Amino acid sequence: MEAILKLTDLLEDNDRKKAMKASSGVSGIDYISVNMEDGVLTATGDFDPIQLLEQLKKLYSVKIVRIISQGKDQKGGGTAGDTVAAVKLDLRDEKDKQKAMKIVSCIPGVYLICVTMKDGKLTAKGDFDPIDVVDKLKKHFPVKLELVLTAKDEKKGNNNGGNKKGNGYNSLLLRRCNGS
Repeated sequence: MEAILKLTDLLEDNDRKKAMKASSGVSGIDYISVNMEDGVLTATGDFDPIQLLEQLKKLYSVKIVRIISQGKDQKGGGTAGDTVAAVKLDLRDEKDKQKAMKIVSCIPGVYLICVTMKDGKLTAKGDFDPIDVVDKLKKHFPVKLELVLTAKDEKKGNNNGGNKKGNGYNSLLLRRCNGS
């Protein structure tokens, strides 16, 4: 299921946070993206779009742009200063997934969150500090930072993630967050 909704009252970063937090409370959502320029929220997963619509109507004036019942095309509009952080979490159930999404949705600058239950992986994209993601999630879950990419790394094709040895900011960040 994919739902694309136009939020007409989406003006500030606080509005984005509220929209993502309200959306992450809907059971079954795997991916949330908010495009501030267009005021569009995209959600995918196995969820009830009516429940999502009701949650968002409490905060904003909402128009349905498109609801697709099949396919998970996970695309997010990006900007030049994007950071991508992927963390491994111990998620036991849907409730843990929703909790993790709510926690990350409150971090300033995050505009895309994707959680894969099968892998126990949460991916966040935006203009934010990856250490904030790890610190906030560590309070509730065992966390291992797996990957950090910046726009500069994506252009070079260098990801310095996982167990790969790298130099510079990403390597130091991975060692600091994972305690090695």
